[in-house]
Amino acid sequence: MALQESDGKFIYYFYEVDAMGEPEVAPFERLVQYVNDHPETQFFIFAKRCTKEDVDTWFDDEHVTVHWWKDITPELDTDLIPILAEALQPTERNYGAIIEISPSVSPEELSSICYGTELRSAGELIIARDSKLPNNIIQHYENTFNPECEGEDCNPFQKEIYNGWALMVFYKDNEGDMGLPHRPAYISVYSSGDIDDSFFDWGIMKSKLITLY
Repeated sequence: MALQESDGKFIYYFYEVDAMGEPEVAPFERLVQYVNDHPETQFFIFAKRCTKEDVDTWFDDEHVTVHWWKDITPELDTDLIPILAEALQPTERNYGAIIEISPSVSPEELSSICYGTELRSAGELIIARDSKLPNNIIQHYENTFNPECEGEDCNPFQKEIYNGWALMVFYKDNEGDMGLPHRPAYISVYSSGDIDDSFFDWGIMKSKLITLY
């Protein structure tokens, strides 16, 4: 049964874990182990910073099912200066995607899917309670790339994710300027699930907060 406050919000614990001194693959070993120990669960990535090459690679990967993808590069301003600047230095195209990853994936393969060759995070890795995408989640996610989508406007997507469907949302920052050996990861964990502090034995827990959705 979902653990909720009296106002109907869902409770998630938000962790910051530093994996300094541990192998890069360490958190992915625990994630893969969890999904294999819970056969009803499923990996998804809601990608928001990937290239067309990433998308093509996912289509060719036997462990990946691409449910949706789209070029989300902002449209150019019609003013002359931005057009000339684009002609001199074309904008790098940016793609969004929703992909499902087979539980048979290895920790090394999962890490590669999440971060690719440039070690840039594709987006948030989710362990979902089942393999069925929530109704309308694709449209809600696509709407988040609208420049006018801010605050309450993006809530439909968050409500589809943070209502107990996402047991864990994992994001590892490889682009921060904290410097070595710091390797922070940020994880939201559903309060009614069976994941607790002991799950994070692959790093040092820096903080734990309660978040309501």
